[in-house]
Amino acid sequence: MEKQSDVRSTMMQRCALVLTAAGLMAGCGGLFSSEPQHGEIAGAMYGDMESVVLVPDTVHVNQPFPISIRTFFGCNVEPGRTETEATRLHATITPYMDWRYSLSCPDRGIGNDLRHVYIRFDHEGTGEITVVGLDRISWPPHEPPGDTVRIYRTVQVVRSK
Repeated sequence: MEKQSDVRSTMMQRCALVLTAAGLMAGCGGLFSSEPQHGEIAGAMYGDMESVVLVPDTVHVNQPFPISIRTFFGCNVEPGRTETEATRLHATITPYMDWRYSLSCPDRGIGNDLRHVYIRFDHEGTGEITVVGLDRISWPPHEPPGDTVRIYRTVQVVRSK
């Protein structure tokens, strides 16, 4: 009988430990969160929108040309990839940021990333460029994402002489 009592006592202790650990995990959402701890978000673009996206006035058909895009980042957010879609006389560009949540966040403040993206248009006319981002720095899971912002630019596309 003593052995059965010891087994029961050990099982009760284990159950108590499991329940205590589960309670601690539920109470420490930041430490043991079920939220994803890394991901990708659109880049933050705000402030003087005239200087956030810069394009040349005139470019040549089928010749790559640069577009400068300034995005901002902070503690848990760093520059990521850039997605570009270009057709005939329209391009959509989305600069992304990589976020990785951590409890210890080095105080780097807010930085900015200047990207140079090259695209080309294959027709003569007015090229339309749309850059998509967010209106503020945001990194899940603790803040909602910013609102989507679209910055529009045009460029004259001419035939090479």
